[in-house]
Amino acid sequence: MARGDDFDAGDDSQIETTHEIVYKKRPFGIRKYRPGTGGLGAKVQILGEKPRYPGDPIGQAFAAGVEVDWAVKTINGEDASKMTMDDIIDTMGDRLLDNSSRGAFDGSFKVTGDNKGKGKVVPKIEPVELPCTIVYAQMKPKPYGPAADVWSLGAVLYHMRAGKTPFELDEESVLKGEYEPPPESSPEMLDVLNKMLTVDPEKRATVDEVASHPWLQ
Repeated sequence: MARGDDFDAGDDSQIETTHEIVYKKRPFGIRKYRPGTGGLGAKVQILGEKPRYPGDPIGQAFAAGVEVDWAVKTINGEDASKMTMDDIIDTMGDRLLDNSSRGAFDGSFKVTGDNKGKGKVVPKIEPVELPCTIVYAQMKPKPYGPAADVWSLGAVLYHMRAGKTPFELDEESVLKGEYEPPPESSPEMLDVLNKMLTVDPEKRATVDEVASHPWLQ
């Protein structure tokens, strides 16, 4: 967790290289994106690799060489780095649906609703016209550092006290940073846990701060 997912596709110092892809059909074939800090930006998380029928646009991103963890930098020349992930997806018109009635691939049905349209979410942003030129940023890798050790120690400490992990074993749960306080824990222990299990590595306690915490004295 030292790295988090705090990419900024608008910061050229974080970018390894860029890739320009032109799409002529929607959806582009990206099954899922993930946001950066504060819900801004959009990184490719899951690609659809195989078309389901002749002419199916699913698979075109994969065929064009798009890779997991590429971040959307611009959409038809417009900077996307300070947009929310949902606004980026809607601007591209890239809501990848299983079919017109079943909703999103993640099973949320947030886009099209259920088979009767219940729960449907209507995008607030009009998609750009096709063909659509997307510039993706391949971000420089960020090595883990001492902040990751603090996070890991916090997770171990929580597990020892509660008998379970603080988070569900999926990225979304971890990045929310929400967990139930372990039972029968002192205020000092809860304080050090909160400081160790802070999602933002810049705000997380350092090794020295943990070592000098009153709970360890």
